[in-house]
This record gives sequence, C-alpha cells and structure tokens, in this order.
Amino acid sequence: MDRHSPTKRTWLLLLLGAGLAVLLAVWWASRGSAPANRAATEHNRATDSAPGVEAGGSPSPHRTRGDARFTTGSKTPEAVNETGEPSKTAVARVKVFGRVSGHGDKPVAHVDVIFAGMGAEWTATSNDSGDYSLQLAPGSYQVRAIGDRVVGIGLKPLTLGAEPRRYDIRVLQSSLIRGHARYANGSPAAGAVVVPYLSHSTAPLLATRGALGSAEVRDDGSFELDTAPGTLILTASHKSAAGSVRVSGLRPGEVRKNVKIVLVPNGYVEGVVHGPKGRVVGAAKALVSMQIPGTWEYDRVPIPTDAQGRFSYQVIRPGQTIVEATAPGFAQSEPKTFRLDAGQSRTGILLILHEANRSLSGHVVDASGNPLAFVEVAQGVMGSKEHYKKTFTDASGSFNISGLGPGPHHLRLRKSGYKQTRKSKLKASQSNIRIVMPPVAAHGTSSR
Repeated sequence: MDRHSPTKRTWLLLLLGAGLAVLLAVWWASRGSAPANRAATEHNRATDSAPGVEAGGSPSPHRTRGDARFTTGSKTPEAVNETGEPSKTAVARVKVFGRVSGHGDKPVAHVDVIFAGMGAEWTATSNDSGDYSLQLAPGSYQVRAIGDRVVGIGLKPLTLGAEPRRYDIRVLQSSLIRGHARYANGSPAAGAVVVPYLSHSTAPLLATRGALGSAEVRDDGSFELDTAPGTLILTASHKSAAGSVRVSGLRPGEVRKNVKIVLVPNGYVEGVVHGPKGRVVGAAKALVSMQIPGTWEYDRVPIPTDAQGRFSYQVIRPGQTIVEATAPGFAQSEPKTFRLDAGQSRTGILLILHEANRSLSGHVVDASGNPLAFVEVAQGVMGSKEHYKKTFTDASGSFNISGLGPGPHHLRLRKSGYKQTRKSKLKASQSNIRIVMPPVAAHGTSSR
C-alpha cells in the first residue's frame, strides 16, 4: 500500500468541503434577496396593468377612467362635440366660419347654420353682423340654413380638410302658402299633413328638402305653410286618402292664397312572396315605392310578409307604384311597375325571389384601352328602388359583383376626371364585360 494515499484522500476531502461551503453561501445569499425581488416584480406587473396608475403607484390624471377627455391607456385628447360630450375618435378640430347674407348682401342675424355628417349635427347661429363660426372635425358635411322667415339657397356640401375654411351662406326670404285641404265630398280633411316637395325645375336651387317645413290641416280644412320660394308640389295625406297640387313661381316673401288640395281615396296592393320552386321564404319583405307627383322622388315603405308569404299595404296614392321583394340569403325579385288611378288597387301580385348564385364581372378601361383602377361600380336591378351594390375596380381595372339573381341589371360607373358611364340590360351571370370610360375633357365639360 502507498504511504502517500492517505494524504491524497485528505486533500480531496478538503477541496470537496470547500466547494460545498461556497455553494451553500451562494444559496443563502440568493435566498435572502429573493422576496424583495419578487415583490418588486409583482408591483411592476400590477402598476403596468392597472388603468390610471403610473409606475410610482400614484393615480395618473391622463389615464383615469372617469376623465372623458382621454382614452384609457392613451394620452391623446379626444374631440369634444358641441354638447360637451366626448366623441369616439381622437381628432383635431378645424375652424369653419363665414357670413350669412340676404337681399342686397345685407347681413342676416339669428340664422342657424347646420352641418350634418358622420351621424351627427353641429349648429352655429349668426350674430348681428351675420357672422358665425364653429369647430368641426375634417370630413364631409351637408349644410342647411334655417331662420325666421328665411331659407338657405345654393348650399353645396362642405369637404373640410386640415386648414380653416370660409363658407358663406346666402338666404332668401321664405314664402307663405295659405289654402284648404278637403275630401272629394267637400268635407274638411282635418288632421291631414301638408308636405312640400321641390319640382324638377327648382330642385338644384334650394338646400335639402328638410328645410321646406310642413303644416297640419285645421278643423275647418285650412292650412298655412311657411316654405321655400320656387315651384313646389304640395301633397296632403290623411288615413286612407291623399292629394296633391302644383304651386308655381313662388317669389321670396310672397303670400300665396286660396291654394286648394283635394284628397281622394287611396288604393291598396296585395300579393305574395315566394322563393325558388314556390316555397315560402322566412323574413321576407315587400318594398312598396310610390312616386311623389311632379318629382323624380319616391316614398319607400317596407312591408313584412306573414307566415304564408303574403303582404298588403292600404295607402297607395294615385300614380306610378313599384313593388319588389327581398329576403336574407336571396337575390331580390324582379320589380313590378304599374300606374294606379284614384282609389284603384292591385291584387294578386306574385314576387319570386331568386337564388343569389350569379355574378357580373369584367374590366374598365379608358379611351386608349388602359385599365382604370379605383372606379366605383354600382349595380342595381333595372326598375328597382332597392339600394345599389357597390365595388371598386382593382389595379388591373377588373371588378366582380356576386350574390345576384338573373336580372336584368344595370351598372353605373364613376371616377373623378371621367364621364359617368352606364351599362344596362345585363343578364347574370356574365363575365368579361368590357366598359370604356371617356375622360370628361373629351366631351367639353369639366369634372368639377
């Protein structure tokens, strides 16, 4: 046995013991600091996730839930509307200002200038100098002006960018119509509502139809209507009767007397909506559209069908009527168009819904054959008063509109700098439809 062996074992044991001592010291040191580190980590996590708390643990005025001017987790101020309530989007406001003037360019005070857009309205009132101003978010607005015996004229939509915008308003003195509304037997049409509509000739001159007002017929049949000057169509309706009269050439400030409206009995329409192969379709509706006399406009009334698909509507005034049907998951029916005399009705109308499995596709080019991108392509069934389906061409000028019935369809195409173009009597499905859009300048007109 080697006499040096015990000494080697001793050194090995000493080295092993020293290593264990070092490991124990490191473990003990880490054990003592771990609770503090863990607490700091948990604190940081809590302050990062808690709304309205800064890293130091104190409330942040920019992130408190109750502060309506700021969004949670953001220091961007929200836009505040005219009532003082916060809007849903954080946007910068831009000043809109101008002057309201009347005859002889004289200022007109106390006129409400109303800007409607993005599902809301904002109003400013002109002062004694005719001036008004307000703050609006950038966007597009319809404008109307209403005051005491005045109405705005020639009011174009406002497109507001990032810079302040001047928008002057012209107003005309409104006109007054006095008259009587009676039934065909001579009795007063008490409670009937008289509504004015713009005729074709004066529609471009005036602002929105909502500025024209309305009047209720008194017990003796008389009515008094404060409205816009120009040529108007007055309609009166009550229960199961309606009538209309044309009032021509109203001058600003004129009082037109002895206007008479005769109400005649309304008719009614009845019919049934079927799906393919004659089956009943749930959640279907018939859309009844009645032309307003003397105008291009229609009153549109949706009528739900019953469990057997039947529908009826009892207030059909004389004139052109369009009836069609829609239902979720189906393409609309072909419209039925007819004219009715006073008191006349139409029954037995059959509206057939179609499977929405057809399409129209093609491409749009300019006069040189180059593809046109970002062209708005709107589709409608010919004769229909339902809303258009819309899409845009891609970079290659191609478009596709699916979910259609057989038609016939028409397409309306729009793009800035090009003439509005239509394509009609299209049966679906069709592909490779080629449509040429000439530039506006080629026709000697302006795109503005």
